[in-house]
Amino acid sequence: MATRMLERRTCQARPSKATRPWSWPARPSAAATSPSAMGATCSSGAATRKKINTEGDVPPSMSGSCAVCVDRVLYLFGGHHSRGNTNKGKAPSPRAAHACATVGNKGFVFGGRYRDARMNDLHYLNLDTWEWNELIPQGICPVGRSWHSLTPVSSDHLFLFGGFTTEKQPLSESFKYMDFNFAS
Repeated sequence: MATRMLERRTCQARPSKATRPWSWPARPSAAATSPSAMGATCSSGAATRKKINTEGDVPPSMSGSCAVCVDRVLYLFGGHHSRGNTNKGKAPSPRAAHACATVGNKGFVFGGRYRDARMNDLHYLNLDTWEWNELIPQGICPVGRSWHSLTPVSSDHLFLFGGFTTEKQPLSESFKYMDFNFAS
């Protein structure tokens, strides 16, 4: 099996507006073009990791956050740490162990936990206008969950799978969630 090199990225963090999650534009460094400067190598299922230094302010370390990458920018949302929540503005309520996905210019956040409760709400952030909206599902709604996956499967569908209930019971159910159609 051939060795595949993964490109090393240096990122410059920029703090967000009150309604924005943290974001970093990913820009390859000039040194990233040489094989010795690559961030990771994979061969026959084995991988090595190398810490990549960042510039500027970075958010505090978080547990249970999620991130998506759109047009080479990494967006980080949610999570928790011992110093309290960092969510501000009109974003979804504070949470951890939620799932994120992107479809077009929309960044979706589903479920997660806050303290001992599990949530089943679906929000999206319009990445052009930075406006948050909550989508209200029609029909059968998934139960509140944490530690689940949310995967885009088409331009108007997300696939929701698994997770844990408030009672910490594992879920193996799946939903083709949200037949959404955005006018804009």
